[in-house]
Amino acid sequence: MNQLSTLGRTLMLAVLCSLLCGCGDAWEDFEIKMGWRKPPPEPEPTSRPAFDPVFDDTLAAQARLADNAPLRLRGYGLVVGLGESGSSDAPSAVRAYLIEQLNRQFDSMPRTRDQERPSASRLVDSMDTAAVELNAVIAPGAPRGSVLDVAVQAIPGTQTRSIDGGLLLPCELRLVSANASGSALLEGRVMARAGGPVFVNPFSDRADGPGDPRRGWVLGGGISTEERTARILLNEPSYSSARRVEQRVNERFGQKPRPTGEAMSSGFVMLHTPPAYAEQPERFLALIPNLFAESGGGFTDRKLMELSTTAVEPNANLERLSLVWEGIGRLAVPHLQRLYAHEDPAVGFYAARAGLRLRDATAMGVMTQMATTTANPHRAAAARELGASEFPQAPLKMIGLLDSDDLEIRTAAHRALIRTRHPIIRTAIFQSTIDPQQVGVVLDVVDCGGKPLIYVYRSREPRVVLFGARLAVETPLFYAHPRELVTLNATEPAGDITVLARERYGKPITEPVIVPPRVADLIAALADQPKRDEAGRMRGVGLAMSQVVQVLDALCREGSIDARLVMEEVDLDRFMGPRETPERPAAEEPADEPAPPEKDDKKLESRPMSEDETQTERPREK
Repeated sequence: MNQLSTLGRTLMLAVLCSLLCGCGDAWEDFEIKMGWRKPPPEPEPTSRPAFDPVFDDTLAAQARLADNAPLRLRGYGLVVGLGESGSSDAPSAVRAYLIEQLNRQFDSMPRTRDQERPSASRLVDSMDTAAVELNAVIAPGAPRGSVLDVAVQAIPGTQTRSIDGGLLLPCELRLVSANASGSALLEGRVMARAGGPVFVNPFSDRADGPGDPRRGWVLGGGISTEERTARILLNEPSYSSARRVEQRVNERFGQKPRPTGEAMSSGFVMLHTPPAYAEQPERFLALIPNLFAESGGGFTDRKLMELSTTAVEPNANLERLSLVWEGIGRLAVPHLQRLYAHEDPAVGFYAARAGLRLRDATAMGVMTQMATTTANPHRAAAARELGASEFPQAPLKMIGLLDSDDLEIRTAAHRALIRTRHPIIRTAIFQSTIDPQQVGVVLDVVDCGGKPLIYVYRSREPRVVLFGARLAVETPLFYAHPRELVTLNATEPAGDITVLARERYGKPITEPVIVPPRVADLIAALADQPKRDEAGRMRGVGLAMSQVVQVLDALCREGSIDARLVMEEVDLDRFMGPRETPERPAAEEPADEPAPPEKDDKKLESRPMSEDETQTERPREK
């Protein structure tokens, strides 16, 4: 009883303290002391504010960026050249759509008087073909004519076994609502066209491989037919503000062949990616929010001093500082040069990155030193920047990096050098056997040291890179493809290899191809068309790229080729979505595409437009 009375007096005392002191936290403190409530977590220390004052005068403080998300396209097409691996079944709406599209193409094809017009329905119903779903993504800001990778998959529920080695006939990619289903999947504005050889994961036959022979990609097989513009949305719409933003953007990025920025209303400014950023539209859009709204001499000098001071502070946002420097332009170079040799390697890298992008020759030497210094934590990033530089001599600084054991460094050097067509890389292009107008395989033979490596590109182009020009195939050997597409046989040590294909697209190849035991020659024989050379000898068996890679991988794993085979790591499944598609085209009404959710941040981000912002007229001079 006494204990209860004591507890009651304690509780009343706590309540009185709370009332008399006017502090609502007294009761919570008491509960914590009594063990009835857990103490709140300690607040995390914040070394810098979320929106640094040094960036207060950038466009991000007064506007937001819209239409800056990837745009997904969808479509349907027909893959041919599958032998007996295709199927004649397809949803009725898709079948009718494909026949209509093919008939339109056939009507526009030139023909001689004796040529019979192809039958679209017979082609769709053939076991040599497969109806497929298509997906692609257009990057924000991408200009018209941008190259796209196109994801291809057999329509769920059809009997197609594999699209490996097939060719996607020319087709259209459309802007379709994410919620569309039924016949709405066949509608929408045409944004790109696609076609070309299909690349399937070559490891689909392996027990440990994640591949699916019904899914693949046409690498670099899409071309956008419309420009992807972005918009700057003003936080406080006004004609004068829109004009100032338009003027500032055009001041920095120019007006040729058209103004980079166009004030279309009081609420937004349209952005057109300038030609200098055509292959890197994401970099252009990253600069926009970090562009200072003013550009006067006194203002710029003061901001450059502030940026230099901020850069050397702990936890500075160096990524954004580098973009701000780049947005200022050549006036920033003298300030950047003072930071190139800073004791903090991060400060030196981001300053040199901005300097290199602003064409400062001094920065090229700094980046070269970073890329060639093994201990530098920014070595790989420096190599990428050097390879993408506008200086024509920059890639030449990377020749020594071709011998590197670091895969990222080595491939960055290769990408840089193929841009300049340096003779250290010999390139051979092999056309598709089905359509000689299409590229089947690109082979790069790199004359370099280092560990032998076979690198396979999985984006933008069907390219195989052989690091090590004199890499040999160990003989004797015997190899048979799991589906009996090709066999390799060499009975003598260091003897020639006999390559024999069963058939290519219904045509038997009875004559073998004889090649010396070198990896480069073997790749050429596998990829080249089954035609005779000037001496009358068969020169190739015409395998698709995925089949060539499958053979090379098997020989590397069994030790006949003393090299590592690596495929480029690309998240190509982002084009495909889930493996099972719940909806199939049927007679349904198209759905409207939902607007993106509204955001309240002060940064440049996407949000729906107000009625005022959707005005299309240009602001008038006051």
